[in-house]
Amino acid sequence: MNTNGFKILDASAGSGKTYQLVKSYLVLLLQGKGQKNFRELLAITFTNKAVAEMKQRILEFLHGFSQHPLPSKYQTMFKEIATELHLTPEVLQYKSTFLLKDILHNYAFFEIVTIDKFTHKIVRTFAKDFKLAQNFEVVLDTDALLDEAVGQLVQQVGEDKALTDTLIAYALEKVENQKSWNITKDLKEVGKLLFSENHFPQLQKLQHKTIADFDVLKKDLKTAITTLEKGMKAQAEESLALMETHGISHSDFSAGYYPKFMIKISNGDLGSLKWDAKWQLHLAEQKLYPKKCEPEIQKLLDTLQEQFVNLFLEIKKQFYTYKFLTNVYNNILPLTVLNEIAKQVQRITDVKGKLHIAEFNKLIAKEINGQPAPYIYERLGERYRHYFIDEFQDTSKMQWQNLAPLISNALENQDLDGRKGSLLLVGDVKQSIYRWRGGYPDQFVSLINNTAQPFTIQALTERLGTNWRSFSTIIDFNNDFFRYASNALQNHTYQDMYANQSSQEINFRTGGYVEINFLDKKAEEAMYCEKVLDYIITLKSHGYAFSDICILVRRNTEAIAIANYLAEKEIPIISSEALLLKHNPEVQFLIAFLHYLLVPSEKAYEFDLLNYLCPSKMDKHNFIQQHLGRFSNYLTVQYALNIETLRSYTLYDVLEILIAKFNLVPKSNAHVNHFMDEVLAFTEKEGVGVYEFIQHWDNKPNMAITVPEHMEAVSIMTVHKSKGLEFPFVIYPFVKTKINDKTKTGKLWVPVQPNAFNGLEEVLVNANKDLEQFSQISNQLLEQEYHQTELDSINVLYVALTRAVQGLFIITEKELNDSYASLLEGFLNAKGMWRSDQDTYQFGTLQENKSDLEATKNKEQIIPYTYRSAKPPYAFSSAQNINWGEPSEELVRGNLIHAVLEQVYVPDDLPHVLNNFIEKGEMDTTQENEIRPLLKSLVYHPKLKEYFTDTYTTYNEVELLHTDGSLVRLDRLALKGKEATILDYKTGKPQDHHKIQLMNYEHILTKMGYFVTNKIIVYINNSITPTFL
Repeated sequence: MNTNGFKILDASAGSGKTYQLVKSYLVLLLQGKGQKNFRELLAITFTNKAVAEMKQRILEFLHGFSQHPLPSKYQTMFKEIATELHLTPEVLQYKSTFLLKDILHNYAFFEIVTIDKFTHKIVRTFAKDFKLAQNFEVVLDTDALLDEAVGQLVQQVGEDKALTDTLIAYALEKVENQKSWNITKDLKEVGKLLFSENHFPQLQKLQHKTIADFDVLKKDLKTAITTLEKGMKAQAEESLALMETHGISHSDFSAGYYPKFMIKISNGDLGSLKWDAKWQLHLAEQKLYPKKCEPEIQKLLDTLQEQFVNLFLEIKKQFYTYKFLTNVYNNILPLTVLNEIAKQVQRITDVKGKLHIAEFNKLIAKEINGQPAPYIYERLGERYRHYFIDEFQDTSKMQWQNLAPLISNALENQDLDGRKGSLLLVGDVKQSIYRWRGGYPDQFVSLINNTAQPFTIQALTERLGTNWRSFSTIIDFNNDFFRYASNALQNHTYQDMYANQSSQEINFRTGGYVEINFLDKKAEEAMYCEKVLDYIITLKSHGYAFSDICILVRRNTEAIAIANYLAEKEIPIISSEALLLKHNPEVQFLIAFLHYLLVPSEKAYEFDLLNYLCPSKMDKHNFIQQHLGRFSNYLTVQYALNIETLRSYTLYDVLEILIAKFNLVPKSNAHVNHFMDEVLAFTEKEGVGVYEFIQHWDNKPNMAITVPEHMEAVSIMTVHKSKGLEFPFVIYPFVKTKINDKTKTGKLWVPVQPNAFNGLEEVLVNANKDLEQFSQISNQLLEQEYHQTELDSINVLYVALTRAVQGLFIITEKELNDSYASLLEGFLNAKGMWRSDQDTYQFGTLQENKSDLEATKNKEQIIPYTYRSAKPPYAFSSAQNINWGEPSEELVRGNLIHAVLEQVYVPDDLPHVLNNFIEKGEMDTTQENEIRPLLKSLVYHPKLKEYFTDTYTTYNEVELLHTDGSLVRLDRLALKGKEATILDYKTGKPQDHHKIQLMNYEHILTKMGYFVTNKIIVYINNSITPTFL
């Protein structure tokens, strides 16, 4: 058994790191002597899914170990642990049984958590110290918080002059850069820097700066920039004057390069200057003149060369200072705005008690880091002795700095039994693809290479060298390819990692298949989609299921393109875009209807609704033209739906009515179900207003249903989302990303002299090539950024190519320099396989699927939409359920009758209600002339008229709560004390279920303490026929 307290597992893709992590946890769990020793163990990972998987595996193994006889699938782990702990099988089984029961009875202390949950626990414990409300609300939605902060900022325009001037200047700058003057979107984008740990230390130093401070800096920078412009122009003019004084013609210089360059500078044309021409790089060593130049001029130029070179070098030095200051100047305005947004976010935290999850680590780093570990443990109420950190390559600097003191205390101190704690770090630098989110792989590199020593105990590093995931052909391909790809990395540490530490041993799975396909240069998007479909068809023809296939992409736009193409070809797919609620037609209809309720005069909403409702057999243009502008009348006639009545309902009831009325969920619709869950959650937390929900919906565009497991469909996902997953077959199209796209580098903080920048110690700049020449520090920072960007690119490719178990298909293009495509081409060339006239390259053989495909398929389970009421509000009649053409006269008549009777309580109401329907266009005079006498005969019917008098307390369309929690809706309920009469209106022929329905109503009313004296079904056809039950 390893006695070293600090261990690192360098776990490449598919190397069984979860198995090793679980095993290490179980070893510590089972070697303990005391009860509840699992409380001393803390396992940290980065996603809830990973937490659930690890917990499940631990409990599954404990359960398996406790069984008699021991199931075969647990025997390997059982034997390894028994050997390591020197335990007999009987003792190990007994301990497993005891610990399983102990954990389940004390599950809250089973501490396998995400890093965010653990930091949340610390922040909640120290809330008072942080001056936070004890019940502060954790904000996960960055966009919603920024919306609120930016909204409050914009509201101050016109009141705060300095802020107003700043925002106007910001808008004008956007216009000058040919962007929209509407700055709200840009403000939100800039505001996202606030929640990035990469920028926290620098932004924290700016929190006390005012707009006036930034204005002073801008003026100072402008002055310095102007001075440099004048200085460069003067130097250029001095150089030209030197030529004129000595009678040197511009043509005396080689190709006239030097004088042309100086003329450009003297004219103030600084924007187009380049400094990497051959004559510039060798200006001091090479002759200034061509061979044909006169000897006297040659001698003169040789004499003056040093002066010309010095003037050139001085201008170059000034130029890069000028470029740097201009870079800083261009970032001052966004930085000013960012600082103001930060103040608004802080006000929201102070006033509303909201704290963004990204603030946790910042607070801990700022307030607790100096506290002794025992004090922190005491406040937490827990004392962890053993730590496990998964996916360490994605841990940020701040997260590690916050955890290190607690871990150090455990590693370097003994408990009462003389035992020290332990730490197990698990990760893979090659799978670090979240640097943009704060992940800092370099700290893992330094720990593996022993160049960093955070504790007094040195780490023992073990490399998991076998790939247990993929077939041998895929492993061999990736070993060879990434050894070659290491040449694309300029950083020697990163290069060595891929060249000498990335190869893996094969497992017992031999075979497998890899195919690389090169499309023509500048291939259209459709060509990639077609090739993807070809591969899917190939796999299907070899007997594989759709669910065996995953398509990986770098960008969501690529995912959408492929999803749309495959959907057109009727290939079943699961993708993040397809799962978004906003892309579901029924959800779109419901949202459009809510908009219509708020602004019924807006024809665009009517158009969207009619576009959805148009019967499939009708001409859509004619249908929309016929009802546009008369949509309210159409709803009344077709669906007996009164808009004014609908507005009186709560948000949730409105949507349920719409779902029922328009039969939006005839069988099952996961999107609508999830949408209604979101609505319910919103109404419970925020209220029942339609307007508020629309705002909430607009602020959360990425609401999506959860992906069902094992669906018979092709998966489409980004490489980032695929991390940690595996698939039998992977198709990876659009493999043409640049390895180091310098046009897409972000922003850097460069150290400067504070007295030259109004007190700022670091300034924010765009990362570009000019930084190479400004200073040694800026050059180092830029070089580091470039190296990390290269590593990011290769890591993404590594993650993508190591997801496949049995087959990997790569689709790329020819003739793309400095990209994934050129890497693949160079790799094939190095292996002697490349042919300019060949498009496809194969490794291994694609085998037929010999397993029973049908046995692996799950039967589709239909989960119907469940209404809160036993009878859906405004329930469809059987005729409505099947009628999607023009409504029958009987249907229109029946719907109108129900709509009118809903508003009639006493006979005198009838004329007014009918007139209102006519005035609103919901009924024409012909219909009124037919319906009026019929309804008059109903309210004055000898057997019914007493129920339309003041003798009774009456309720129309009243809802009753059933004992099972569902709601039912009665057409009319007449109460006299505890006596009740039920009236239910029906059209058409009598049916048995009509009677059953009223008996159900009676049962509910009886449970409520009422005595039902009469149950009456009123059949409304050519005459009124009441049926008493």
